[in-house]
Amino acid sequence: IAVDPSTPTTLYVGSLSQGVFRSLDGGATWKPFNTGFGQLFEITFLTFDPGDPTLLYAGLRIGGVYRSRSGGPWELLTQDVPAGTPVLSLAIAASDPSTIYLGTERHGMFISNDGGAHWSRLPGLDPFDSVQVVAVAPSSPATLFAATHPKLHAFVARIRPSGTAFDYSTFLGGMGEEYRPHVAARGDGSAVVTGSTTSLDFPLLHPFQAHLVGASETVPPLADTFVTRLDPQGHSLLFSTFL
Repeated sequence: IAVDPSTPTTLYVGSLSQGVFRSLDGGATWKPFNTGFGQLFEITFLTFDPGDPTLLYAGLRIGGVYRSRSGGPWELLTQDVPAGTPVLSLAIAASDPSTIYLGTERHGMFISNDGGAHWSRLPGLDPFDSVQVVAVAPSSPATLFAATHPKLHAFVARIRPSGTAFDYSTFLGGMGEEYRPHVAARGDGSAVVTGSTTSLDFPLLHPFQAHLVGASETVPPLADTFVTRLDPQGHSLLFSTFL
């Protein structure tokens, strides 16, 4: 929800599938406020420009970032961001409103230094991170705080028959996520682990398939299956591959 800083009785609220609604009477009545949007998706944020209260920004989870000026129609701002990028969060530097930060789902973070006209990827984060929350220090447009979505990783552990201690315990994965793991014990004491991964750097050894399907430098990879066999001590891989 966003309250117009100049007219507190004007309210805006985002919905899951019906875009934005606006009330001009303090919430007594509401009407759709979607002129300029393409297809309607979940509204992930509504943010007024701290330097110009006539500017309202809206994030559509799949549709990008839009801006409305003085209650007018929405205009798309994120032509420089890969099409279909899910947007999650936006922060505008109060001390320099031309500096805008955009957090996305599995595409890292973008920055605009010209009020949203142009965007570039912000370095320093995993390019496939999901940035849930972003905030800018009030007095410093270059000081940024970001919260990323926690990632899932697989682990493998062998417990002694007494149940009182581990023979070994180790994480298995890379910079992406690993989930839905399954493990099978072999007669020689080695463990075969399988599951799904989005990690481009998943550890491989003698792989049957050496690359994650659908992966590129700009598009988050789709999940792929992995199969990994650990030695009986859990110290090293005997083989590991994508499938």
